[in-house]
Amino acid sequence: MASHLVLVKIVLQYMPLYLFSILVAPKWVLKKIKNLHGNFLWGSSGQNRKWALVKWETTFLPKNYGGTGLEDTQHRNVVMGARLWWKWISSSHTPWAILWTTKYANN
Repeated sequence: MASHLVLVKIVLQYMPLYLFSILVAPKWVLKKIKNLHGNFLWGSSGQNRKWALVKWETTFLPKNYGGTGLEDTQHRNVVMGARLWWKWISSSHTPWAILWTTKYANN
């Protein structure tokens, strides 16, 4: 169980991070990613379904509150989207910001 938790934290949660930093993912993608995390964490595969040992909402709590310390993919997506918007607004003189402004915010 501990090895699955480490792999989910280090590998599976950070794989879509680059995508989240440049795009806002649709809800169905976030739900699919969350299902993949849960299935891997609890050891479910194909027809072999296993019971979750903790409520899924509890897994996102910090360890000192009884959770596992995992980060919510939907929350991460919102944060990275806000970061992208902040970079766009604060550094409007960069080439990519000028391109985005002319393409998406020409008014």
